[in-house]
Amino acid sequence: MLTPALEEFTDRIAWEEFVAGQPHATYLQSWPWGDFQEALHRKVRRLARVKDGRLVAAALMVVMRRRVASFAYVPYGPVLDWTDGPLAVDVLRELRAAAKGDGAHYLRLDPHIPASAAVESILHEAGFRRAVNYVQAEAVWVLDLEGKKESELLKAMRTTTRQLIRNADKLGVTIESTT
Repeated sequence: MLTPALEEFTDRIAWEEFVAGQPHATYLQSWPWGDFQEALHRKVRRLARVKDGRLVAAALMVVMRRRVASFAYVPYGPVLDWTDGPLAVDVLRELRAAAKGDGAHYLRLDPHIPASAAVESILHEAGFRRAVNYVQAEAVWVLDLEGKKESELLKAMRTTTRQLIRNADKLGVTIESTT
């Protein structure tokens, strides 16, 4: 049986439900993020693998034109079950072909999943290699603000960070709390 190929996907609701239901997906693979990229005059492709009538992989690919080279980027994606090695390798190879078809000189992706030897193997098998620098944050820190006073938070910061915060106050930067 032939493996279904990646296809342009136009069902916004199904896309959003699939992406939101994945354990490591972020807004960078959401439909609205693609709309935002289009507003910046970038070409956006929403590519998906559908198997037995259901979505099994999604990749929001942004094609960017530069003076020296064009490239395609799949931010924090593709979104799929990375424990399914054959699916992942197929999707990665098809993404490379799609990027090449769009005139991209290279394809960059940074799946938002825990690093592992298995994932490294999948990426290597599909022809990818580790980039020398990152587009998205390599490491993210979370600071618990609950029950802490501003003075306590500032005291725990480096001197330079405290100075930058105080300078922001002088420049009129405001902070609003919203839900």
